[in-house]
Amino acid sequence: MWERYKPIKRVFVNRESYIDWMNDALSRCHEESVVLHLKGLGGIGKTSLFEHWKGMVQNTILLDCSRETTLFDRLDGLARTSAWLGIRLPRFDLLWTLRLRFVKGLQPTEEPGRSWAFDLAKALPFVGSMVNISKAIQVIGAKLRPQVQRRFGAVADWLQTRLGKNYVEKVLELLWKDPHQAEFLFVDALLEDLNGRKQQHQPLLVLLDHFETIDTEQHHWQYNDQKISEAELWYIFLSNLTNAVGVTASRRGLPPSLKAVVAVEEVELTELDEAGSRDLLTQRGVSPELHTQIVSISGGNPFILSAICDLAECCSLTGADVESLRADTLEQVRLKTWRRLLSLAEGLLEFVDRAGLIPLFDQKILEVAAPSLRTDHWIRLTKLSFVQDRGDGYWELHALARDLVLAELGDQLPKLANEVANRLEEASAEMSDYRLMGLALTVRELADPETAYAQAKDTVNNLTLHDRDLDALALVQFIRFTSEEGQAMNSRLRAVIHLAFGRVVEAESDFRQCLQLYRKLVSQQPDVYLPEIVWPLTNLSFLLTNMGRSAEAVAALREAVHVSEELVEKTSSEAAREALAYSLRHFGNFLTRTGQFSDAITVYKRAMQIYEALPSSTLTVVSPLDIQLSLARISLLSSKPDEAEELYYEALARFNELKGQPNIEQGGGMLCLAGLTLLFLLTSRVEDAEETGREVIRLGKALAKETPHAYKVALAHSFNLYGVLHRRTSQLAGAELELQEALSIYRDLAENTPDVYIQWVAQALNNQAILLRQTDRIERAEAVYHEALELYRQLVDKSPDLYRRHLAATLTSYSVLLRQSGRLSEAESVLREALAIRRRLTSKEPEFSLLGVARSLNNLGVVLAAAKRLSEATTAFQETLRLYKILAAKAPSLHLGGLTSILNNMGILHRQRGQLIESEQAYQEALEYLEDLVQKAPEFFKPKLTQVLGNFLLLCKDRRKPAQEIVELQNRLESIGVTKPPDKEEWSECEEDLFWIF
Repeated sequence: MWERYKPIKRVFVNRESYIDWMNDALSRCHEESVVLHLKGLGGIGKTSLFEHWKGMVQNTILLDCSRETTLFDRLDGLARTSAWLGIRLPRFDLLWTLRLRFVKGLQPTEEPGRSWAFDLAKALPFVGSMVNISKAIQVIGAKLRPQVQRRFGAVADWLQTRLGKNYVEKVLELLWKDPHQAEFLFVDALLEDLNGRKQQHQPLLVLLDHFETIDTEQHHWQYNDQKISEAELWYIFLSNLTNAVGVTASRRGLPPSLKAVVAVEEVELTELDEAGSRDLLTQRGVSPELHTQIVSISGGNPFILSAICDLAECCSLTGADVESLRADTLEQVRLKTWRRLLSLAEGLLEFVDRAGLIPLFDQKILEVAAPSLRTDHWIRLTKLSFVQDRGDGYWELHALARDLVLAELGDQLPKLANEVANRLEEASAEMSDYRLMGLALTVRELADPETAYAQAKDTVNNLTLHDRDLDALALVQFIRFTSEEGQAMNSRLRAVIHLAFGRVVEAESDFRQCLQLYRKLVSQQPDVYLPEIVWPLTNLSFLLTNMGRSAEAVAALREAVHVSEELVEKTSSEAAREALAYSLRHFGNFLTRTGQFSDAITVYKRAMQIYEALPSSTLTVVSPLDIQLSLARISLLSSKPDEAEELYYEALARFNELKGQPNIEQGGGMLCLAGLTLLFLLTSRVEDAEETGREVIRLGKALAKETPHAYKVALAHSFNLYGVLHRRTSQLAGAELELQEALSIYRDLAENTPDVYIQWVAQALNNQAILLRQTDRIERAEAVYHEALELYRQLVDKSPDLYRRHLAATLTSYSVLLRQSGRLSEAESVLREALAIRRRLTSKEPEFSLLGVARSLNNLGVVLAAAKRLSEATTAFQETLRLYKILAAKAPSLHLGGLTSILNNMGILHRQRGQLIESEQAYQEALEYLEDLVQKAPEFFKPKLTQVLGNFLLLCKDRRKPAQEIVELQNRLESIGVTKPPDKEEWSECEEDLFWIF
């Protein structure tokens, strides 16, 4: 049969009226741009007509919308084709270069015709590598704007007209914060460039094929005070082109809403008439004796006619053969023709069947799906009229041909689909080629959709967990799920990938699209799909929280909980109860992060009850562990260390029972030990803290080395915690290395995902500044404090509920540096701000906020005393003492150290006011507590004991106490290593370390 296969000349007949339609449009577009819409059934010849028009008009841009899945991709496709035509796009290419370099972190490539802006951007940094995005945008704008103005004056003027003087900064800001407005700017830039082309005297033809794939429902943009979809945006673009004809081709007619936006002429592409059908058959070499029968049977459908022509080229076609194809409907005719064609296409049926299962393929991919494929098979296959070259290195079956393959396979479809999916999956594992895995999952959807969706979700999650984001991206790009549920899964997977790459705005769009699709499915089958809504709602809330949009986040969470509760009431199914527990757990996380601890405890306990009543699964065994850790942290915050310790050990025991099971994250044990380390640190159990801290660092390093994407942040938290421990025990060299390591990791993570990790950068800066001040590097400490405060103020502007307590803590610590530098008014100002924040928090959650108020009040009292405002200082100290006594009575292991600090300060204040007896009483009470504390934790409390003894010694000298008492105090100081008595009193001020649980 080989000799019967030869290159097919694509035949184009009987479309004179449509050619005339185009010629008329081209003649009219000199005066006003013409926008046309070509609608028609699949297989009717829309793409063939487009290809013909492309050959007619020299300046033609053709875009297949089905192959470019996002607006930015479609714009880039149009730009690339324009460059091939010799059209320069200075505005668009500059914006595109900025987007590639500063937003996506990619080095621009010197594409032919589009390299003019390459040198401008290649040396400038990626915005995401800057800790402070706003500051980075300003720095880059200041550097880039003069170059743009000097080298590309017209482009600069155009941008300044639209965006103002700081146009570069505005472009970057839009790309980061408002991508839909940025998209509109890119559309406008491409429009301006095309209208400014040198060949403007020649008509431009812009063809958008498969326009039915463009979204007509989501309205992301506003034009002339009217909300528009992407489809409407493209029609507006086409209607604003100069001396141009824009044509869209779709299986659907124009949406009714479009008429209010722009004028479009619509024409339907119909079957070939008899003369045209005969002409096509003649050109394809079909015997004239068969023409009448073929025309009658085909109804002039180009797809059927081409298939019959293929059939005629495969065998000696007789009248009886043609008549055997007759049927009541065109669909039945297509099916009969298809069966006959493939029965005669010797040796190709196996390959066509497999090609019909795969959305796109090349020879290598098809060889995996069909190992018996030879090169001669491949050549013959690609000559069939329904096998189409995509133009990007891949091939595909015509959509109708694919439908026919699936219909013809019938009951054999699941078996063949699973076989092909297994082959592709095995090859993917052997070659580490995740394109093949994406295609495998697509094929598996045909046989077992639920398995395909679950496998896709688990695979992407596993890849991103193990820091293999590029593999996950390749996988997702080749998944082509087709059902509405599958499309929802596509959006879900894209959201995961965008989160992994730190593209939170795109992730939000993906979550919302996923949610929209599930809502539609819920309207059809509520019992099946209501649980699925919980996932995008819950994860959208997490994203919105990190973006500082707390109000929207809590609204999404409340809806997730409400939907779950409604479902439980209706069905009480396992899926419904699991969805409710999942949404409650995340709601508890949100409440914890926003300082609503009492409500969080209630929500967590309810979620725990549900989880423990559910059958065992990965989710139901891991989630209670997460809840126990959260409850333990809250117990620490509420001064319940014994309760916290019990919860941490319970969580650790639970983890040790689970750690051998598959899919159980090994970091769970690390988190339990980290929690215990913090507990030991705060309760002054130094040896225990050292032991668990070393184990946490060891585990963190091992896990971060194996899966850095998942555990780098946990390792940074551990370094931060261990560094604070060593600073508090005066191991300053080690502390500095550990705190710097934590900061370095946080900065590295914040490069690509600042919205998530910048909070940890600010936290680490606070702790580093405390160490710098304590080691007398005052200028450096102040610079670090300023950076931390600037970051926290930005975070508070975005989400005050999340970050006000952090800002108050850093302000309180900074006041120590200011007071010791003699800048009393500045110190008082920052402390008043911190106190105002903390008093507001106390009114909502007093149990969790008293300690913060006490710390800020203590430092304020010191500042007021230093300013000789002793009466005001007394008021501040008295309230501080009252709060510490409440706290110490509740949890002495946590707060006795703080109580000794305020007693020390009261001793100094009483002496300054001439109340020497009261001063002595304060020192004596402090010493009583410290004697016991030093016995338990000398590393922590010897410095404080030294401080109080020194101050007491000065008081005794002032009161002219008996020499024996003074000598005894001096001996006590010498016994703890102090040989030179102090010559002035020393205040106790609070510098607040920040940890990951806070």
